[in-house]
Amino acid sequence: MTPINGILAQSPATERKPRPNRSRGRRPRMASIRTLGVAVVSFLLIGVLSACLPHWAAARIDLRVLVFDDGSGNVAMIRDELSLRGVPHDVIDLNDSGRSPVIEELLEDPASEAGHAYYQGIVLPSHRPASLSDAEMTTIEDYQRTFGVRRVAAFAWPGPESGPHWPASGPLYSGSIDGLAAEVFPLVAAAFPALVGPIPIADGSWGALGVSQVAEDGSALLPLVTAPIPGSDQEAVVLGIYGHDGVEEMQLTITGNPHQEHARILSAMVVDYITRGVHLGYSRNYFSLHIDDVFLPDDRWSIEGNCTPGEDCLPGPGGEPPAETSPIRMVPDDVEAAIAWQDANGIPFEMAFNAYGSDQVTATGADPLTDALLASAQDFRWINHTYRHDYLGCLKDLTVRPWRCHTDDEGQQTWYSEAEIIAEIQQNIDWAVARGIPINAEEMVAGEHSGLRTLPQQSDDNPHLEAALTATGIRWFASDNSREPEQRQVAGSLTVPRHPMNIFYNVATRAELIDEYNWIYNSAADGGSGICEVDPNSTCIAPLGPDGFESHIMPVERTIAMGHILRNDPRPHFVHQSNLAEERIILPVLDAILDSYHGMYSEAAPLVVPRQSEAGVLMRDMTNWTEAGVGPDARVTAYRQGKEVTVEVDGAPVEVPLTIADIDVDAGEWGEPWGGTRSAWTTVGEDTPLVVGLS
Repeated sequence: MTPINGILAQSPATERKPRPNRSRGRRPRMASIRTLGVAVVSFLLIGVLSACLPHWAAARIDLRVLVFDDGSGNVAMIRDELSLRGVPHDVIDLNDSGRSPVIEELLEDPASEAGHAYYQGIVLPSHRPASLSDAEMTTIEDYQRTFGVRRVAAFAWPGPESGPHWPASGPLYSGSIDGLAAEVFPLVAAAFPALVGPIPIADGSWGALGVSQVAEDGSALLPLVTAPIPGSDQEAVVLGIYGHDGVEEMQLTITGNPHQEHARILSAMVVDYITRGVHLGYSRNYFSLHIDDVFLPDDRWSIEGNCTPGEDCLPGPGGEPPAETSPIRMVPDDVEAAIAWQDANGIPFEMAFNAYGSDQVTATGADPLTDALLASAQDFRWINHTYRHDYLGCLKDLTVRPWRCHTDDEGQQTWYSEAEIIAEIQQNIDWAVARGIPINAEEMVAGEHSGLRTLPQQSDDNPHLEAALTATGIRWFASDNSREPEQRQVAGSLTVPRHPMNIFYNVATRAELIDEYNWIYNSAADGGSGICEVDPNSTCIAPLGPDGFESHIMPVERTIAMGHILRNDPRPHFVHQSNLAEERIILPVLDAILDSYHGMYSEAAPLVVPRQSEAGVLMRDMTNWTEAGVGPDARVTAYRQGKEVTVEVDGAPVEVPLTIADIDVDAGEWGEPWGGTRSAWTTVGEDTPLVVGLS
């Protein structure tokens, strides 16, 4: 979404004053925005055709952003985007009465002959925040003019207080904007190749929607994103650029928070704009899916007993347990359906397999599922899920519900042994290698993510786990993101947190999923377990009817997954082989996720599908980068000067993420293209700085 930054980068701000367009436009519903048509095109073409460097090109401009934070939601969403990408930034708390004043020395080195700007972009809560004095705003705008630095007003009320391009009457509408769809303005759509479709506004959003105008002084708002005004036949500019007096300012007129899709997309555009598409940090949209328990049968939910026979069912009032349910296991047709889905969507499944499930069947005869999976082994990714799927932590006491750790006669917890853990890991690896299944022997997923601490039952890792992982050479050990969202070291291994999807392991049909969903998420008065009433991390819902899968579960899963995708989050998602069996209920959920994604993003921004080990490397590098390049003890210095970006490191080498707008990159092949940018992780040492030439 950054070429617009490259397009505008070479034109001095003082040369970019749009002119009013008096001719008729092509969009009949955008009467006032339409008058800006020629102004928009002129604004873009000046940047494209300008052959001269801007007046600030000789100055050194550090790749760092300055954020003025008043605690508002829009500033929070932009700060979150900076953090997720790994863009270095400093924060000034405007609510701190003892803060230092904004003076020239805060923003630049006044002793530098060529000029040295400390910040490449500025985030303000509004056009002119009340907590900044006139003198401070003058200092900021003088700094912008001197160094060509852009700023954003995180929320700008569309009235004269935000500039003469807004009418004195203010917005035509202010209030809830739930359900609206915003779009990239057609005249600038080509400058944002990553975006192709409507941007849905998430529920819980508010906006002040107005129509901009060309001011008497010739200043105007360049529309980037627009949305229809409720009760009107006109469209509002919800994200635009206001150029005035040699200063460029992006303005946003709707609210968002870090967990909303539209906020993620708009804040990404903000960061691209204020950094001119050249910044430290690296971002992708990731989505990968693990299918657990492959070859095994999964126990089936009992609609009658509201439990899973073989797992957690206890005797009823009459002393008899609920009737046994048939296990769920894929068949060859399910394998073919999985391959067909992969081929159609370009998302390879990562099959987390347990070889015991195959050996158990083939010991007494043929197993068509094993035959089908082995014949198609090269079509999937594979990951070691241990041989039997044993619980590798404390020994379970299943005589109570919920289960607890078994204790010996002295009251001490009993543990799965080191030798047993090694056997579970190695036997599965050996089985795969003997059958030509391509696996990375350094990756694994334990059954139920066991071995790691599991609260409330098991407060510590199995004391035998570290030695077993070392003995088997495991380096990337899956964990449950809902329990441990942060990566951590376990012996020579790093955990890779996985996102669980609420498509349960013990269901294969819509009816089973709806029934268990109701049991978990309904109050006791509505016939549910009531867990949602006492668990602070849960929310009760009204009972779902027969259409609950399509009307509630699918939309919720789509929203959650999209939230992960848009947060630069490489963590894998996981479901179970049961969800690919019978009604194959995971496939329509995946279709909803991909339909939503491809409805907004173009082929210029494809989903990136990392293996578990690749996701682990990304998480490790992101964490190390935050410490070395972003945090208070940062050892990395980066700046843009003339036609070069330079990155230097003090001390030990650092994996440095750098992103540069595609339009600015020299003819060389540095970096990888994605979303209209080129970016890469590069090892930078004290004696080996990174220098990338710009066009």
